[in-house]
Amino acid sequence: MHRNFTYNKIKTSLKLLLIENKWAIPIIIAGVLARIILAGQIPPGLNQDEASIGYDAYSIMKYGIDRNGISNPIHLIAWGSGQNALYAYLAIPFIALFGLNVLSIRAVNIFFGIISLIIFFLLAKNITNKRMALISLFLLAISPWHIMASRWALESNLFPAFMLLSVYFLALSLKKPWFLPASALLFALSLYAYGTSYFAIPVFLALVLPYLAYHRKLKITPFLLAAAVFTLVALPIFLFVIINNFQLETIKIWFISVPRLTGPARFSAISSVFSRDFISSTLRNIANFIRLVVLQSDGLMWNSIPGFGYIYLFSLPFIFIGVWNAAKSLKENKSQYIMLAWLAASVLTAFITEININRINIIFIPLIYFTALGIDAIFKNHKKAFISLLVVYITSFLTFCGVYFTIYSDSVGPQFFESLGSAIKYASEATDGTVYITDSINMPYIYVLFYTKTDPYTFLNTVEYLNPGDAFQQVASFGRYRFGPVNLNSSDRSIVSSNTAYILENNELDEFFKSNKLNKDDYLQKAFKNYTVVSKRK
Repeated sequence: MHRNFTYNKIKTSLKLLLIENKWAIPIIIAGVLARIILAGQIPPGLNQDEASIGYDAYSIMKYGIDRNGISNPIHLIAWGSGQNALYAYLAIPFIALFGLNVLSIRAVNIFFGIISLIIFFLLAKNITNKRMALISLFLLAISPWHIMASRWALESNLFPAFMLLSVYFLALSLKKPWFLPASALLFALSLYAYGTSYFAIPVFLALVLPYLAYHRKLKITPFLLAAAVFTLVALPIFLFVIINNFQLETIKIWFISVPRLTGPARFSAISSVFSRDFISSTLRNIANFIRLVVLQSDGLMWNSIPGFGYIYLFSLPFIFIGVWNAAKSLKENKSQYIMLAWLAASVLTAFITEININRINIIFIPLIYFTALGIDAIFKNHKKAFISLLVVYITSFLTFCGVYFTIYSDSVGPQFFESLGSAIKYASEATDGTVYITDSINMPYIYVLFYTKTDPYTFLNTVEYLNPGDAFQQVASFGRYRFGPVNLNSSDRSIVSSNTAYILENNELDEFFKSNKLNKDDYLQKAFKNYTVVSKRK
């Protein structure tokens, strides 16, 4: 009897949820499809940062250390200048389930990209109303920036999702105060997602908490608990910043490590806060920020496609309308201040950051929110114009998908070293001798580690760096793998043995044979899309 009652109650609740949000469901489905279709194949290949975060996650999962020999690091050393660790730890369950491959490491951003659609809808609904929530959901679902960011494993693209979750729980806490500690936990975890959070989150909290306290939106006991949670969780990353600013030694706290990077910290390299020419750097950042917001492009193929931008080029006027309307409505709706504070913190972060889309990525969710608020004003006053605008957005979205899944896929392949993995696997299996890999690939050693699943101890015991201690350490060799220009006339005679393989870009083949005075007929050539494996005939 009780079981039937519970079942009927759940069934009724789900039915009401579907009816109440019937327009949200198809938008979410469209957004999900745009993020999962061919996710392991587009972008084709693998970016070096994807390979790095994926291999370190695999290494920590299986061996308890990253490729630099640090046990359970709260921040990865990676190339030398560091890579944020939150993504790696979130990738471990996917790698455990599906193995180390392109899709398993991209699954984190795909998952949080999809979750962000739902959370953004709920946040907008909490702050405003259901109509505004639907417009917000629609714009995020079709946003070129968010679709592209959700489809590959750049760890910094995780930051907007965690910021969104943090802000959502903060908004919930205005009505239910005990959500505040959960918000504090998520804000603290965001510090492990990307280095710009070290500035953005304290600024956001400094802007929003006094305002909420002044308007008596915060309760003292949940606030004190939230402060304790934030301090405890954020402490290791605070120690990480101290250690690397003052060149202290790596420390261990219980089972985790707070590492000193081998090179200059990346978080300081991209920020003008740490620059000697702070004023000129900041002015340059401001100019670049304005240009990026208006043009909606940073010139990087993996961040934006020309002509589409982060939320389509014609959306810019609606952003200003939305910001103006939010500011006007503050007296009636104090919650609007949360999104205004998010936008302000994002802008200030952009002013002290060397600009590209992924470095200022937390600004795009509030920009999309204010675009929705501007479009909502169109709906209130000009419903026919709203319908026409809706058709324009849908047409733009379909056009974007047409480009992204065809032309873009072909053109971005070389940027993601498409088919390199197949070449490495083939060469590694074709010979048990030395494998030489062209230096035209960015950090080629990480691809060997990723695709061969070399254990980190073998790497640590055999690696030789060309520039140890630099921000981006170049590997000359490890194990049987050599990286750099292949010179068959060198003093290393093992290079001409029949038990050797060479991985070259396809456009390097002619020069390889010509400069080394080799007869092509004496060598086997296994061609892949962008790379060829060359080995001597036996």
